Amino acid sequence: MVALIEIRNLNINVNGKQILKNINLDINEGDSIGIIGKSGAGKSTLLHLLRGFEEFENITGEIIFNISYCPECDKVSPPSSAGSVCSKCNIRTELQKVNYLNSNGMHRKIMDRTAIMMQRTFGLYSDETVLENILHSFEYSDIPKEKRPYIAAELIEKVKLSHRMMYTGKELSGGEKQRVVLARQLAKYPMLLLADEPTGTLDPRTAKLVHESILKAKQEHNITMLVTSHLPNVLHDLTNRAILLDRGEIIETGKPDEIIEKFCATTGVIGERNVEEGKPIINLKDVKKKYYSYSKGTIPAVNGVNFEVNEGEIFGVIGISGAGKTTLSKIIAGIMERDSGKVDVRIGDIWVDMTERGTDFRGRAKPHIGYLHQEYSLYPHRNVLYNLTESIGLKLEPGLARTKSINTLRAVGFDENTAHEVLEKTSYELSVGERQRVTMAQVLTREPRVVIFDEPTGTMDPITKNEVANSILTARKETGTTFVIVSHDMEFVGNVCDRAVHMNLGKITAMGDIGSVLDDIKSEKPEREKTPEDRNNDLGRYLERAKQCAEHGNLCDIDFYTSKAKEIATKLNKDISGELEKLKPAYEKGISEMLKDAERYAQDGQIYGMDVYVEKVVKYAACAGIDISGELLKFMPAYEKGLEEALQEAQKHESKGFLGMSYQYIHRAGNYASKLGKNIDEILKSLPWYERWTLTDIHMKLR
Repeated sequence: MVALIEIRNLNINVNGKQILKNINLDINEGDSIGIIGKSGAGKSTLLHLLRGFEEFENITGEIIFNISYCPECDKVSPPSSAGSVCSKCNIRTELQKVNYLNSNGMHRKIMDRTAIMMQRTFGLYSDETVLENILHSFEYSDIPKEKRPYIAAELIEKVKLSHRMMYTGKELSGGEKQRVVLARQLAKYPMLLLADEPTGTLDPRTAKLVHESILKAKQEHNITMLVTSHLPNVLHDLTNRAILLDRGEIIETGKPDEIIEKFCATTGVIGERNVEEGKPIINLKDVKKKYYSYSKGTIPAVNGVNFEVNEGEIFGVIGISGAGKTTLSKIIAGIMERDSGKVDVRIGDIWVDMTERGTDFRGRAKPHIGYLHQEYSLYPHRNVLYNLTESIGLKLEPGLARTKSINTLRAVGFDENTAHEVLEKTSYELSVGERQRVTMAQVLTREPRVVIFDEPTGTMDPITKNEVANSILTARKETGTTFVIVSHDMEFVGNVCDRAVHMNLGKITAMGDIGSVLDDIKSEKPEREKTPEDRNNDLGRYLERAKQCAEHGNLCDIDFYTSKAKEIATKLNKDISGELEKLKPAYEKGISEMLKDAERYAQDGQIYGMDVYVEKVVKYAACAGIDISGELLKFMPAYEKGLEEALQEAQKHESKGFLGMSYQYIHRAGNYASKLGKNIDEILKSLPWYERWTLTDIHMKLR
């Protein structure tokens, strides 16, 4: 049988560097070939070349497509249909050999029958529904308009998204977006599907759904497929043959499992992560965020989240696609509003309220928080040096800019020589994995106190992934930076994180040291499937976790597991008061330390910092049944002072016409007044300046 694609002696050179070297490969019709290799090996370049995206001046060799061609209507089909009658014009088709690199006329026709799923690129219309997004794929099709909605609905069913048909693009999780991309590509009825890391950023369960959709489409339409991935399960699920690519050269060809084993044998070792953590630097209290949709109503993306992150800690937020991880990370970073709850971040010794806008509030902290988006980007036509310095407003002398950039690149896994090479390249000349690490370096160049990485290893191979893990550990050790890692990659999180929370449907379902959290995830059953024996086991596990957390003195984690234990005990009608009493010493010790911190902030005149600790003391004392009413009285003078200062700031900003900032201070004054048992509305009515304030239109909007 003739091959669909014959690649012969393919070589590509860019700026003196060989990107692909002597590639020889036959791709048979119906084949499913996996390509694996380290970032920068040339995987994406090969796929993009076959799609027709890339054009290189210094390229030699041949890419031959053997196709069935109808001379009447120009229809292109796989070679097995050559000699059959064209279904469109009843003319017998003929077998043609097309040199893809030197045939402009046929090049376009073959491209039209080739589909590609590009890594980390969704390319959806965010304000249009899934159905409308699919319909866009038929704009240049000869399918009658009246039939298009029905065909689109069939494609949506094939990728198992019928229950999301009326969702808009921005309402979808990463896995759902990827399946919409697949449906749009299937709308082309391709003979060749090129999948570049198709599920690299998805959790295993969601990835499995995408794999099933791809396989179903492949079988139904006899699609030939090339897949690049660094994940063993992707090649295992989707391919029947694999090649190992290294520095642009095919090293070995064979069965997927054999090739994966050879590749993974070169994976590096993760370094030690023994670092002493400091006091809390991020504090979340009952944070909630809902999305509203005309077709679905209210969607609780984040639903009552409570946790703390300690300074110098590498903290994981893990869960499947759509669990609410990215939404929560954006709320912490101050780039998305929450609906209710509190988010406090400590910058140096100053606690900042991230829920209040303005330079005195959230604006004070945001320059110290670095955020790497899941869908990152660099300036494509500028070199890496520019992207690491001038593009982010960093003005340094040329020599210093280069030195700082080299050091930051080394911190994210580049060796000395490669870092110097990379510095002069544009993002187009980098592999996707290299681009991702450069973007991580861009975040670290700003010297943030807190760094939030959203799916930092999404499409990285195991070798690069371990290098990045080591770079994060090194950065933490050298600079004391606090990291929040948002990921579905359990292996990576297990290697790099100290503590973590697991999210599902917007709620925290597990919390604590990373080993305990991963164990909890593995053993957790859906609530509807649990037997009384399962609940008894859960109760024992939660109480044991609470005891373990008590040994480390982390009240937030203790409180989480005691709350879970109380909930189960109620369902089982069991008395666990004796077990909870054993946790009281840990609560008492933690509360005593927090009261000391609150007193220190009160003495320094930092009333908001004092209030952060007082609120935590009140919460934990209530959970443990400890009376602290006498202790709280000593903070009342500080609250009186805080109320007075907040109202003075509100008046100062009102007089300058900064009504938004004035409102933020009034809100803070209301919080302090409530601690004093005072009515803020009555206080405001007694202030002459506030009467002017209330007459403004902006006040009505703010209220």
